[in-house]
Amino acid sequence: MTRKWLSLCVALAAVGAFGCSNKNPHAPASVHGSVTYNGKPVTGGTIAIFTPDKANRTPLVISNDGTYAGTDLPAGECVVTIETESIHRAMKTEQKNYGGAGRPDVSQDYAKKMAERGVQGASSGAPQKLEGVYVKIPSKYADAEKSPLRVTLKAGDQKQDFELAD
Repeated sequence: MTRKWLSLCVALAAVGAFGCSNKNPHAPASVHGSVTYNGKPVTGGTIAIFTPDKANRTPLVISNDGTYAGTDLPAGECVVTIETESIHRAMKTEQKNYGGAGRPDVSQDYAKKMAERGVQGASSGAPQKLEGVYVKIPSKYADAEKSPLRVTLKAGDQKQDFELAD
């Protein structure tokens, strides 16, 4: 009986060690890259990655250099939307509230709202500095039904750049 038990344990250990790959296709994915419009960086706004069934979305902040990054994303074919109007509205609101021009501080309320929406990179603490310049892009990129942008995410880290055009 002991010999059978020992053989079973060794067999199960071998299957566990060699028979299973740790590359689970449904494991979370990470993605990073850049967003450009007509060859120039999109310097603010959000990029959203929708699950294959469009039931959930993960919004990510676009940095002032046109880059973005996100983790714990679903693997599979995803719809991508990109919008820049949020930075345009924030800049208008801040300029109106503070009478300033250029690059105003984002209020704590705005940062908190973005963090509540799950925007990665948003801070609910101290005000963030709005950097970059508003870049107007075609509205089709902000609509999940009209966006031509798709990405197939795989488990692990990958780079995905988006070149937007008219």
